[in-house]
Order: sequence, then structure tokens, then C-alpha cells
Amino acid sequence: MVEGEVKAAGKTYSNLLTSYSFMGDATPSEFLIAVIFDEANAPVDAKVEGGPRLEIWKDSGSFIALMNGDKAKKLALCPLQS
Repeated sequence: MVEGEVKAAGKTYSNLLTSYSFMGDATPSEFLIAVIFDEANAPVDAKVEGGPRLEIWKDSGSFIALMNGDKAKKLALCPLQS
């Protein structure tokens, strides 16, 4: 694990835990990392199974961030650099 930092809506969330494994299951090859928030202090919905988190995935030449792993709640796309 490494510590992460997220800036959202003018607030900085520091010293966040990260995980390279996928919810105790076999990790899909497209999954990169999850940034995990405290339920009392999160910029995403905290009342979800697995706890509040941002998941970073590879997706067709870019990275996507999913709020709480929800594919319907994608954040900005970032092109992959060669």
C-alpha cells in the first residue's frame, strides 16, 4: 500500500490508504488501484458496500476513475502516455 491524496471541491483528502487488490477477489487486469476514504470524511457516497473509494481502471487507451466502483459514475478520462 501507498498513501494517496485527492483534491475535490476545494478540499484535500490526505494520507489515504490505497489498494492494488480487488475486493478480495481475483484482480482484473484492467484494475489499477483503489483510493479508500474514511466513511466520516469522503467526497463520494459513504454508504456503499466495500466502503467509499475511487477506483482507477485502464479503459481503451485511457484511464477512468469510478466513484465507488460504479461504471455509471465515471470521472474525467486521462489519455495514456507512451
